[in-house]
Amino acid sequence: MKKIGLVLVGLMCIMLLVGCAEKPTKKEEEKKEKKIIKVGMEVAYPPFEYFKEDQTTITGLDHDLAVAIGKELGYEVEFVNTAWDNIFKDLDDKKYDVIMSAITITDERKEKYEFSTPYIQNYQCLVTRATAKLQPTDMKMLDNAIVGCLKESTSAGYLSDYVKENNIKVTQKDYDVMLDAFTDLKNKKLHAVICDSTLAEQYCKDPSYVMTWQQKDNPEEFAVCFPKGSKYVDEFNKAIDKLKKNGELDKIINMYLGK
Repeated sequence: MKKIGLVLVGLMCIMLLVGCAEKPTKKEEEKKEKKIIKVGMEVAYPPFEYFKEDQTTITGLDHDLAVAIGKELGYEVEFVNTAWDNIFKDLDDKKYDVIMSAITITDERKEKYEFSTPYIQNYQCLVTRATAKLQPTDMKMLDNAIVGCLKESTSAGYLSDYVKENNIKVTQKDYDVMLDAFTDLKNKKLHAVICDSTLAEQYCKDPSYVMTWQQKDNPEEFAVCFPKGSKYVDEFNKAIDKLKKNGELDKIINMYLGK
């Protein structure tokens, strides 16, 4: 009887331990229930994505829009800061689920990626020093000039195509970060910078810069970028549509662009 009793006690202890091991903790349950989406961005492109003065907290139009979309869809948004020249490669490598970083929809990009409903329009423009001798009010005036732009951006492509089509001579300097281009412009190492009008408006708050030309037609459109076949496309489109209708998107845009 003692042996049987000991065996029964042993079995009960084992069952108790197994039961305890299988029961998830509260934190594990919360983690399991939590839906996380990773958003890639280059956090050096105001007013769309940049660090606050503490240099650790991300803010900006794209940041706030991502948070608003996440709230609509029940996702916790996790931001991944990445260099611009790796931003599409890192999406291919699944380091994040989507890109929100002032991404322009282009035919070339549409061949490889999917895009959400556009949420803002943008134009190419030229910025120079307010005191510079050369104040280009037309792209043709860039003949023999040194012009800075963001590497592998639509601005770089626009400048390159214009130079070829109009047979002018321009020294094009590509930058990994736009801040460096504007610093070189201020230090007279460039005659002009070509960039997004939405970006230029922020830099031109500094009176030492002035926007001298802006594209008048064929605006670019910014959108969320996804891998082909992403499950998030329809969800994001519904959320963006709702944010447009309830005025939240306009509030975010007005906060950063005053439009």
